Amino acid sequence: VELAGRAFVTVMSRGLTGWRTMLARPLPRNLLVLFLPWSLLIIVLSLLLYDRMLSDRLEPLLEAQTDSLNEGVAVLERHLSSLRGDLQFLNQQPLLKRAVRQDVDGSDAALSELFAEFSDSRGTYQHIRWLDENGMERVRIDNTSGKARPVSGPDLQNDSAAYYFVETMHLYKGESYLSRFDLERQYRPDGSVKSFVPILRAALPVFSERGERRGILVLDYRAQRLLERLRETSVAYGGSLQLLDHEGYWMLGERPEHAFGFLLGKPELTLASHQPSSWRRLQAEQRGSFIDSAGFWAYSHFRPSDAASATSNVADHWLLLSHLPAQNLSELRWDVLWRVLLFFSVLQGLGLLISVRRAIDEAERLRAEHGLHVSSRALASSNEQLPVSYTHLRAHETKAN
Repeated sequence: VELAGRAFVTVMSRGLTGWRTMLARPLPRNLLVLFLPWSLLIIVLSLLLYDRMLSDRLEPLLEAQTDSLNEGVAVLERHLSSLRGDLQFLNQQPLLKRAVRQDVDGSDAALSELFAEFSDSRGTYQHIRWLDENGMERVRIDNTSGKARPVSGPDLQNDSAAYYFVETMHLYKGESYLSRFDLERQYRPDGSVKSFVPILRAALPVFSERGERRGILVLDYRAQRLLERLRETSVAYGGSLQLLDHEGYWMLGERPEHAFGFLLGKPELTLASHQPSSWRRLQAEQRGSFIDSAGFWAYSHFRPSDAASATSNVADHWLLLSHLPAQNLSELRWDVLWRVLLFFSVLQGLGLLISVRRAIDEAERLRAEHGLHVSSRALASSNEQLPVSYTHLRAHETKAN
């Protein structure tokens, strides 16, 4: 133990001697005394600058995502409120009440004319229909080419097995039903599919004056206008707005080909499949925002049907979200980082230059002082020798005389 202690003391003594020797030189001393504190200060300032610059760059982007979400919710509310208003308006028409009584000749024709005029004036409905309590279409208006066309006779269909008929017939008076998104196929003359038209079906039960169920009133709403308005809002705020259903299928997505996977036989096209961890966090709260490995998310759950309805179906749940991808955030961070690194490098270089310059000046001063000291010692030595030389000179002169 004693030997180990002596060895430790010896090592420490040598280390301290080495440090003293090194710090006796101007350059190491200036680097330690000037450059090291300067470097620590610049590191702290650079970290603070990075945090501030990143916050200043991120804040407007994140606010834009939140504003996009709020505007998107307002778009949904306006369009769906208008849809419910149209449904209630038609339900309150006297011509519908006359047709329901079934005791007035020509009532169906008059109602059909009313529906056709309404369809032309609105321009947003693919079909307007009244189905009786047996699911048979009593009045139907088609508007697939920009002009309302009444359908009658053998072209009227029985939709008693349709999901929207079954679910609407179970609603109470005053309640309305909104279906899941559907796609209606439009065909070319050769029978091939020309395009898909997104459809939302809004319906409500029709009652007689005595409270008897007399079928349902259905509006087939062309949802393309709603989706286009959401897309315009998305583009205005950076193109990140998405609309999903209760299963995570896109109705409006970052990529058009991702939309309506549940109708096109593509069950893998869900946010739950693409970003499972993000999807779970999106279910945690009714509304909020967070940042994860996939980027920044701002979201709001939305109930598309009438909030006053006492009943709802599983599809009565949409998710509107605004997404800023992680790649965008990463590019922004790197842009801020290289600017801060440039600031750091310039100031560090300046600090190093000043430290080296001071070390050179100090070395030159020490050399000058050393030269002066040598000269002073030589002069002092000469002065000390001068009396002796004088004495010897005097003695030599005396002997000569």
